[in-house]
Amino acid sequence: MTAQEISDSIEAPRAIGTNVATGLNAPDRELYLAQFQPGAEVIDPIVPHYTPRVESFFSEFGAAGTLCESWPVDAVYVNTGGALTVGSCDGFYRDLPDADQYPAKPRVVRQLPIIDGLATGLMHRMDLEAASTFPVETAIAIGFPDPETVGADHAEQAATADDFINRLESAWATADPNTLASLYQDQAARHDGYAGDMQAPREIVDWYTRLFDAYPDLTLEVTEGFASGCGPAATYDLTMTTGGDTCTMRVGAVWDLDDDGLIADEYVYYDPETVLACGWAR
Repeated sequence: MTAQEISDSIEAPRAIGTNVATGLNAPDRELYLAQFQPGAEVIDPIVPHYTPRVESFFSEFGAAGTLCESWPVDAVYVNTGGALTVGSCDGFYRDLPDADQYPAKPRVVRQLPIIDGLATGLMHRMDLEAASTFPVETAIAIGFPDPETVGADHAEQAATADDFINRLESAWATADPNTLASLYQDQAARHDGYAGDMQAPREIVDWYTRLFDAYPDLTLEVTEGFASGCGPAATYDLTMTTGGDTCTMRVGAVWDLDDDGLIADEYVYYDPETVLACGWAR
């Protein structure tokens, strides 16, 4: 991607993310649905097998008003095919008994794959603290089937995400491409808007080799971790020396893991302003 393409890539995702949030918060069904392609689904709001169409999700959650008082977009990470938006959900438990004992503002990642200017779906992931302490009362209030299992399921999802993030940070600390590649299954795919799509293991080893050859002091620090039934997600900082100066690039990623905890698919998104600031586009 050129510098201009990267600069331009932020406009549509930010507008779509903002309108999705505004439409759900208002609630404004027409504005909300206008951001999605026909047939788009909401993937894994709480449980992985529940994938309603966006219109029914709006009717059940937006109109009820129990999910959020507001959901502001405060970051957008992009690749060539979509956006990963990050925000705080205010008042998540406001209508529930004993609401004061629960986190007031769980962090939520919303992944919005975008094709031809419209979102093809909406995926939620919740921050690790909220995921690990999700109360049954919330599941009951917002209408999930089998609410008694939701709290245990989400705690397990949070534990899986936390374990993976720890392994990810440990692998990056070695600066060894083969150690990083060992996080991926043999048939894994890495989807990266900047570096392109690649298949494990050889192409992924080659990518990490080129990266550490170019930036031998490269470090990764996870800033936020998220969990869902479809796998973990995180935002993280890549810090490197470029042109004699230290530069930090902000990145978002989501991972689909197999039963052994290895990456089956990885989707990498970049903060466009930091891509330009670190000189990765001209």
